[in-house]
Amino acid sequence: MATPLRQPMDRRFFVQTSGGLVIEDSKGNGKITNQDAGSSNLIYVGGSFELKSGTLENAASNGYALFLNSSSTATLSGGTVINTAKGGSAVQVNSSANLTMTAGEIQNTVDGGNAVYVNGNAGTFTMEGGKVTQESTYSSSAAIYANNSATSVSISGGEVVSNSMGVYAAFTRSL
Repeated sequence: MATPLRQPMDRRFFVQTSGGLVIEDSKGNGKITNQDAGSSNLIYVGGSFELKSGTLENAASNGYALFLNSSSTATLSGGTVINTAKGGSAVQVNSSANLTMTAGEIQNTVDGGNAVYVNGNAGTFTMEGGKVTQESTYSSSAAIYANNSATSVSISGGEVVSNSMGVYAAFTRSL
């Protein structure tokens, strides 16, 4: 069994505005986990990011496995992004960030957590394939939750599975 990667800070991996990161698990069953208490981000993206394979897990309350900040772009072309902690999210698309999902899975396994949370003035989520799963049974939970100021949620392929709401985007400008 692999030793977990741990760092005593609120961001395990930080991708700067001009930087990029691609994660691809070449051996199989690879997993990076955020286990610290309190609000923290496993991967904080200010530039570009792609997950091709492997698993990113948030196990920290009020934390995120993948946090995309203003003007960043990310592609999920494989692998799994999962939240297993109350108050946390697998993915947060913040401000004017953009996430495109072509394959893979984004999942929330607990009540009080989110799979995909789109937050901010120009945040966008585009789903062309893959699967988003919300196991929470809370009536206010959704597999894909876009707050009042999110720009767009676009779903042209893939699968959305939820024990509560599938997609909440009541005031989103484009759905």
